[in-house]
Amino acid sequence: MKRVVRLAVVVMMALAGAVAVAPAAGAHAALESSEPASGSSLAEPPSEVVLTFTEPPDVALSSVEMLDAGGGSVPIGEAQQAGPRAVRVALPEGLGDGAYTVSWRVVSSADGHVTSGTVAFGVGTAAPTGEPATAEVAGPSALSVAAKAALYAGLMLVVAVAGIGLGAFGGRPRSLHIVAMVGAVLALAGSLGLLVAERRAVGVPMSDLLESSTGRPFLWLVLAVLLVAALAVVGAAKRSWRRALWGAGVAAAGALLIRATGGHAAAAEPALPQELAQWLHATAAGIWVGGLAILWLLMRESGDEPPEREARRYSAVALVAVAIVIVTGVLRALEQLGGLGTILEGSYGRLLALKGIGAAALVAIGSVNRRRSIPRLASDPRPLRRLVAAELVVAAGVVLLTATLTGTSPTRAAETGGEPPASVTVAGSDFATTTRVELTVTPGTPGPAILEARVLDPDEGTPIPVDLVAMRLRSLTHPDLPATEVDLVEQQGRWTATTSSISLAGTWSITAIVRAGSDATQVPLVLVTRAEGATQSADIGPGLPTITTTTFGDGTSLQTYVDPAEPGTNQIHATAFDVEGAELPVEDLAIVAIADGGEARRLDVMQLSPGHGAANAELTAGEWTFDAVATTSDGAVLQATWDTSIEEATP
Repeated sequence: MKRVVRLAVVVMMALAGAVAVAPAAGAHAALESSEPASGSSLAEPPSEVVLTFTEPPDVALSSVEMLDAGGGSVPIGEAQQAGPRAVRVALPEGLGDGAYTVSWRVVSSADGHVTSGTVAFGVGTAAPTGEPATAEVAGPSALSVAAKAALYAGLMLVVAVAGIGLGAFGGRPRSLHIVAMVGAVLALAGSLGLLVAERRAVGVPMSDLLESSTGRPFLWLVLAVLLVAALAVVGAAKRSWRRALWGAGVAAAGALLIRATGGHAAAAEPALPQELAQWLHATAAGIWVGGLAILWLLMRESGDEPPEREARRYSAVALVAVAIVIVTGVLRALEQLGGLGTILEGSYGRLLALKGIGAAALVAIGSVNRRRSIPRLASDPRPLRRLVAAELVVAAGVVLLTATLTGTSPTRAAETGGEPPASVTVAGSDFATTTRVELTVTPGTPGPAILEARVLDPDEGTPIPVDLVAMRLRSLTHPDLPATEVDLVEQQGRWTATTSSISLAGTWSITAIVRAGSDATQVPLVLVTRAEGATQSADIGPGLPTITTTTFGDGTSLQTYVDPAEPGTNQIHATAFDVEGAELPVEDLAIVAIADGGEARRLDVMQLSPGHGAANAELTAGEWTFDAVATTSDGAVLQATWDTSIEEATP
């Protein structure tokens, strides 16, 4: 028996650990299609952009912006509803030729989740290069997970007070009204915490959220839970406590229904069958799992007179509840994943599989209780008491997983958003080496991007708690571009933000500003945007420099080298070539030299021929990174990034 209890504790710890390491959610309202299509090249400028999503967007809380090839903002119309799942923005008349990037950030009115991404197209030219940046802006934060866990646990307890405590046990245990009060307090704290978490994720004032179609379900949920709490208080203070607690149980079931209409089930088509299945799933789970807590309390109160009749009644009711939980759970999984064969392909599916393992453990322990512990209850209540306690431990882990799942993207929805974009990660420490910052930029190409930073102890590599993280961005390749500052928001120990500031290819000097209490630290970082071409290097002969060639999708190339690649004065060369191998004239050429662990500096370039430029630089021995960005006369941007070892010449 003790082995079973220990196993239950291990299962609960495993489930809780899965919650702790669960990745942030992927896209929920993923982009299904766009007009113009991303990557398209148009002969005539479009009059509007229409974005169609996999879930209905809340236009009041969503935004759409457009940038030109230089990173400048293009004035466009306000986002408007264009059908159940589409957003339309009008474009200005006389839109000139060029490459444009549309950046969107939408809030799903079905489940309140926030997603962002980009669509790129060209007018009279090729579309901007780069990959769409699509990601969940506000994943399942610690506040969101904790709030949902408290909400679900509280409502399940109150449902069980009515269904098991009053219905099956006839008003026992004596502390039933206390259980109702505890459940009501948990649910109220959870509903308010969930409302605050949603406001933080959406990033609007609370009044704007509550007036939107996304915010109203959260408001109704809080009001329903307030009714549950009021009835629980009446049940604790009045003689008509049975009626009050029955009312509290019905109100709790109603609150679960409201929650079902504001989660993943609401995004299904049609939504009503899935919402009802989700509500039955949660209510039956309340009878089953919440009933365990009622039974455990009753056994503690009964002392030397084990509650045999109540235990058998609970077992019979729980058997029906378990059947409902399993059937509705499978139906919901099929709808969310598009089939059980994909259950291990995404974070949502893996978490769902872990939840299934936890539920199976509960069923297994319950089966042992039904066959062995309950028949022996009269002679020895200890096995049942221990196993029920073990079930409650595992159930706590399952509730935590459930709270995480509701903020994680189902695999089916995530697949519509395409492959995860690539990224660029840079790191650095402050001058006193007290703080290390790791910054990941997704997709790492010019255009709208997602910033994700970690603040770490340089020696231990463990996260450091801080109050503020901001990034000051300045282009070294284009020093005339004004510097910008981006504030990051904490999400599960990481600091994230979306920005359109990294608008041009090349090298960026980034200062990470970290504040903890009254102490502020600045950490310098260097970011080189991810080049689109394929790079190859070749040694052309003894005593001659290594030639690096970066070839792009249209057949053009940028050839670069460092001469003589020895400590002292060097020349860094870059030459552009067209498809035929002829020199391709460039209007601008920028070269940046980056020492290993040192600062980046922009070099003065000499134009040696229409497509060939060079820059002198004093280089020390060690590893160097060079970044060259050439802009052709037709506006095409060619970027080459390569590494070179500067070594002492051999005698």
